[in-house]
Amino acid sequence: CGAHGVAVHQRLARATVLREAARGGLFTMVWTVNDDRALRAFLDDPRVDVLVTDRPRRAVTLRDHPDGGDAR
Repeated sequence: CGAHGVAVHQRLARATVLREAARGGLFTMVWTVNDDRALRAFLDDPRVDVLVTDRPRRAVTLRDHPDGGDAR
């Protein structure tokens, strides 16, 4: 289809969607993720290339300290 990537809302970013995008070699962006549990899950998923959030500082803390860092 000529696409280079997909932008998927977090509620639609299920394993099958991420798997098919990865299988097709597509760049994957998931948006807008603000919940700690969801942030951790998408940060840990190698199929997600970009994560959009309204809480960038928290996302960086969770990325750098997977145990939760300064738990909020």
